[in-house]
Order: sequence, then C-alpha cells, then structure tokens
Amino acid sequence: QVGEQAADEGYDVESAIPWRAFSVAGRDGTPPREGETFRAQLYVLDAREEGQWGVGWSAPMVGDFHVPARFGRLVFER
Repeated sequence: QVGEQAADEGYDVESAIPWRAFSVAGRDGTPPREGETFRAQLYVLDAREEGQWGVGWSAPMVGDFHVPARFGRLVFER
C-alpha cells in the first residue's frame, strides 16, 4: 500500500503467452527456433508517497521505459 515500506524480497513472475500471440511482423505464430532472439523488458512500478518508484530488468538509462534499444534479449533453447 502507498505509504507502507515493506521489505521486498524480490519478485517471482510466471507467465504463459500462446505463440500465436506473436504472429505479427512476419512471424507465423510458431515457437521460435533454437538460438532465435526476442527483445523484451520487464518492469515493476510501485506508487509511494514520495512518488512512483520503478525498476526494470534492463535499465533504460533515461527517464522513460519505452526504449526498445535498451530491452533485454531472450535467447531460446530447446
């Protein structure tokens, strides 16, 4: 809650996105091949009394997290 400073231990994230959701920009919705790379970014944004606090997996290095060139890389393996 806003105003309460709990000691965070970190975050666990589990997500399931069907491959057909990626059937854009020339992709046909099939799973990626071994070694194929996707760009991705993960953020957590928390509202605090002193303002919003955020942290990302790959720091954008500017005051905006919409910086695709700074997104991390996911390399797929089988």
